[in-house]
Amino acid sequence: HLKLQKWANVAMSLEVGLPTALCLRDEILGEGGWSIVRKGDVSGCQVAVKTFNNQVLKDVEQSVRQDRFLREVNALKTLGA
Repeated sequence: HLKLQKWANVAMSLEVGLPTALCLRDEILGEGGWSIVRKGDVSGCQVAVKTFNNQVLKDVEQSVRQDRFLREVNALKTLGA
């Protein structure tokens, strides 16, 4: 099981780029229509890292992706994650 502790803080740092301490693993935890969730490590803690899939990166404008990302971050904040 992954510790998703402080997920919102990590997600917010992704707005300006990937944290340098992030180690993204090849293990896929799940996939959806827009994204892929992989196992990762940040500062010794295991995290789930959600990224847009290649098709979305190719076909969807950055402004739309950014809006969707911010909505998901806000949803996590609302949930207290």
